[in-house]
Amino acid sequence: MGELSQAEFHAFAMRIAQRDAPRTLTWVGTVVVLFALVNMAVPPSTPPGDFAGLLGTAVFMALLGRALRHPRLPAGATPWLFCGSITIVMAYLLRVYVVEHDATDLTYVLIGVTAYAPLSFAWLPYLTSSGLIFALTALAMADQQQADRGDWLVAFAAAITLGGVLLALRLRLLRELAEAEAEIARRGTTDPLTDLLSRQGLTARVPDIWGRAHRSGVPVCVWFLDVRGLKRANDDYGHEFGDEVLRDTARALRVAVRSEDVVVRWGGDEFVVLGVGSDADADALHDRVVAAVAADGRARRDWWSGDVTVGLATALADAASFPELLELADQDMYRRRRTRTEPPSSDVAP
Repeated sequence: MGELSQAEFHAFAMRIAQRDAPRTLTWVGTVVVLFALVNMAVPPSTPPGDFAGLLGTAVFMALLGRALRHPRLPAGATPWLFCGSITIVMAYLLRVYVVEHDATDLTYVLIGVTAYAPLSFAWLPYLTSSGLIFALTALAMADQQQADRGDWLVAFAAAITLGGVLLALRLRLLRELAEAEAEIARRGTTDPLTDLLSRQGLTARVPDIWGRAHRSGVPVCVWFLDVRGLKRANDDYGHEFGDEVLRDTARALRVAVRSEDVVVRWGGDEFVVLGVGSDADADALHDRVVAAVAADGRARRDWWSGDVTVGLATALADAASFPELLELADQDMYRRRRTRTEPPSSDVAP
């Protein structure tokens, strides 16, 4: 399983944050609103004014949860808005503590600081908000006895540390999940024998290549390659040897093409190369592939010639689609294979 880059992992984590953070805020806000309404309605009921601040905070969380679902909201803003909303809630509870001096409010803050950490999805927003909550707690307890104040601040420091541990575990699990998801996606678009792109993998790349060719005004190039002698190699020496021939060809193609070209195992003994540029040459690619096989090929040369047949078709992006160019390149490859000469490649007039 390949390692994800930091940018890839960050994008994955933000995608999960965009899903989970709004849901969490909406549910928590809704539950708090229901809790407040029940306490005001069930005897002995509490005066509505006592819950006005809590209701306002809960409604704010629920509305923010809905706002975080907006498609235009930058993904990186989600952890900051989530942690900011939690900080506001904790600040409200600390304000209630200052007025009522009820340690229950401090307990709620203590639990909240620990519980929201795994849902913050990023270190900087969590450390910023938890540090601010710690400072607000110290201010709220300024008039408390030194011993009590010290005990509570130690408890808050421990809660923040525990929250950090939970966040680290969550991020580790997210990375493992992201790597597993990327591996599944890679297997779905990669040929398992040669580790080249499969047909399915190429499908996702074609629009980007056509768009790049259209913007730059240069032709799209499609090479169609056939491995000469693969059927005989399979029949005479077994399919394991035939597989080695295909792997040799794949390795040679990687060496022979340009770094920006896309190499595809099309199926059977056929490969496709897709690229952009005006310097396409079927003869040159044929020679480079044969030379690369001769230099680095592992299949026995006395069993396989190390040769391929290459067809080529080029056109401006507006003049032909990928299926049309592929068909022309395939026809050019068959023509070359029949004649074993190198006539001009197939071009589509712009």
